[in-house]
Amino acid sequence: MATADQPEPTTLTIVDPGALSRSNGGLEAVAPTDGPADGGPPFTLSEQIRIARAFEALREASDRDGAFGVADDRLASLIQAEIAEHPERYLAQTVPFERQATDGPHYQEAKFDHSDPGWYRALVPWLRSALKRPARDDRPPCHADPAPIPPDAKLALFGDWGTGDAAAVAVSDRITHHGDYDVAVHLGDTYYVGSEKEIRGNLVAHLPRPKAGGLVRLCSSNHEMYSGGKPFYDIALPAVGQESTVFALQNDDWLFLGLDTGFKDGRIDDEQQAWLAQAVAAAGTRRLVLLCHHNPWSTGERADPDLVEDLAPAFAHGVTAWYWGHVHACELYEPTAVGSGATTAMHGRCIGHGGFPYRRLAVPQPPTITTDKAGTTLHTVAGAGERPTALVLDGPNEHRGDEWQDLGPNGFLRLELRGRGLVEVLYAPDGTELWRGTIA
Repeated sequence: MATADQPEPTTLTIVDPGALSRSNGGLEAVAPTDGPADGGPPFTLSEQIRIARAFEALREASDRDGAFGVADDRLASLIQAEIAEHPERYLAQTVPFERQATDGPHYQEAKFDHSDPGWYRALVPWLRSALKRPARDDRPPCHADPAPIPPDAKLALFGDWGTGDAAAVAVSDRITHHGDYDVAVHLGDTYYVGSEKEIRGNLVAHLPRPKAGGLVRLCSSNHEMYSGGKPFYDIALPAVGQESTVFALQNDDWLFLGLDTGFKDGRIDDEQQAWLAQAVAAAGTRRLVLLCHHNPWSTGERADPDLVEDLAPAFAHGVTAWYWGHVHACELYEPTAVGSGATTAMHGRCIGHGGFPYRRLAVPQPPTITTDKAGTTLHTVAGAGERPTALVLDGPNEHRGDEWQDLGPNGFLRLELRGRGLVEVLYAPDGTELWRGTIA
């Protein structure tokens, strides 16, 4: 529910990736062998491959998250965003979604006539333009001096939150009005592509506000970069007083480094590598914590293990904890040594359940931990290969109605600095404590 200083949740237009990938005509209507429907020249082979990959990514997104699926492919996400913003251009009718949030009708869906591939034909001129867009806009300089934080600082971490819907607003409201936070960090993803409209309406309008003098910091992700990144650079970063896509927070005992894994889509680029090495060299005896969007591990299939190699200077120093998003889940990993020659046991945490509606994972039964929130539990998922064993959050979603038992819970993580120790508290949007741990 909105408050006097909190806007109403965004009315989201859902573009079902399964509907896009299943509609009759399909790719053949967009790039037929005898030439596109707009009478223009045929798409090149490389363009046809990109289009085919986009529709395959849409199918995979549908398999993973159903109607709410978002594709891990730039062109596929751009297609979803374009249709969501301009459904009338593509012969789509905007109708109330069949399943609504319990505290307001905040979803609508762009519906197609599956027997008429005309929307594909209407998409062709836009596709020509989209395929020629630069992959990335110019990024601000990748450098940031450490901002001071109190010895007993309290931080709120939330990822994959940029939907603007009721669950996301509930998380933001909880952080703003409860907990006396010094810093709030979004671990990235504004849906679908971080367009100007999405950055303003789904991200900036609903960001939580820490206490007076506190900071909000933003991690760059793949979905902010699918638009090229300019709205994120020109609107989101200035809105929170952040000059770069990287950031640093420190006191005498701790150094937090916020990384940009969006620009190189799951990797760290050379300019950022230089900043990282410099920041780590100046860390002294401080304990090091990493914050970013992409993930080295997952209990599912989505991971970017090459990130560990990119972060070699950090692991040579010793990383106490690493917090990320990208995977729509909450996964709390057992401490494990990471990186060549590492002697520090790192605590890895996926906090990708901030606001995105995601399907519940298949977790082992019975639960390892039963929380104080009805039906919400944590389950142990055994490690495999380099991935350690994890506790995975499971349960219904309180903001999406009883009929949506297939969607998992949203929430956020609280960090409390206590000297060289750290307390972690996992919260539901209503403030129910779900789990608590200590890093000594």
